Amino acid sequence: FKRHGVLDKFIGDALMASWGTIGDEDVYDSTFNCVAAAIEFRDAVRELNEERDPEYWLNQPGAPKAKLANEKPTPITVDYDELIKSWQR
Repeated sequence: FKRHGVLDKFIGDALMASWGTIGDEDVYDSTFNCVAAAIEFRDAVRELNEERDPEYWLNQPGAPKAKLANEKPTPITVDYDELIKSWQR
């Protein structure tokens, strides 16, 4: 990490990290780095959550593409007996 933290785990959309150790003589630096990392993380999240035009997201790599006019409709599941009856009509 840029701020010398240790990533412990991911919790959904969050993460858990720690700074310093028990008996760490340099408590000030660990505390400073922890708070600085939290502020940087907050700023990064704010930037990622800015309101954007939908076209921005659709132009990102891996984004879903709009449905084409000539695409087949979504298939449906039909009971076998009903299918046979529909053929016999």
